[in-house]
Amino acid sequence: MNFGVYNQVVVEWLIFIALLLIPLIVFRNKVNWKWVGLAIGIFLLHKIVLFFGVDGTYPDLIPGRYNWEGKMAAIIFLLLCAYLLFPKKANEWGFRLSQNGVAKKAGIITAIITALIGTLLAWLYFSGTKEGSTSDWLYQLSMPAFEEEIFDRGIMLLILERAFSQTWKFAKVNWSWGAIIITAMFYLTHVIHVDADWNTVIVWGDFLPGLYGLLFMYIRLATGSLLLPVILHGWINVVGYLI
Repeated sequence: MNFGVYNQVVVEWLIFIALLLIPLIVFRNKVNWKWVGLAIGIFLLHKIVLFFGVDGTYPDLIPGRYNWEGKMAAIIFLLLCAYLLFPKKANEWGFRLSQNGVAKKAGIITAIITALIGTLLAWLYFSGTKEGSTSDWLYQLSMPAFEEEIFDRGIMLLILERAFSQTWKFAKVNWSWGAIIITAMFYLTHVIHVDADWNTVIVWGDFLPGLYGLLFMYIRLATGSLLLPVILHGWINVVGYLI
C-alpha cells in the first residue's frame, strides 16, 4: 500500500474539521454532537474508500486512466450509510426524481442557466475538444457526478443539517451551515493538491469549482432533488469532449 496517496485525504479531512469549528464555536450550545461525530467519521471513511482506487487496492476492472473502481466503491459505501442512517428517508437526502422543493421554478431556471454557462465556457475558453478514450469520457459523464453529488449535496448535507439546525433564507431557499460548509469543501477539494511528499499546491484562481458548487447547491435546495445536479455535473465534465 502506498500511503503517500492518502496525504490528500488527511489534508481534506483536516480542512473539513476546521470548517466545522466555526459553527461549533458560534452555536456550541445548539449542536447535535452525535451527528458532528458521524460527519467527521463518514467524511474520512468515504475518502479512504475512494482513494483505495487511486492506490490500486481494488482490481482494475475497467480500463482507462480514471478511478472507476474507487468511485464505484465510494458510491456503494455512501448508499450503505444512507440506508443505515436514514432508512426510508431517501427523499430527504435528494434521492428522488420529483422536483417539488421549496423553489422548483427557480431551481429549474438556475439549472438551465448553469448548463448554458458550462457549454459557453467550454466553447469560448477551452477551445478544441478534449482527447480521450470512450472509457475516459464515460467516466467523466457518470462517476464524479453520481459519487460527488450523493456525497456532497446528498448524505453529508443531510448529516450536517442534523448537526447544525440553524438556517437562513436567501433566494427563496433555506441555507444551512451544512450547505455553506459543503460548498466551501467542494471548491477547496478541487483546487488543493497534495503529493506523496506533502508538497501542496493551491490553485486559487480556478474559480469554476466554487461557482459550480454554489449553483449545484442552490439547485439541490430549490428542487429538493439530486437529479438536476447529477445531470449538470456530468454534462459540465463531458462537454469538453463534445464541442
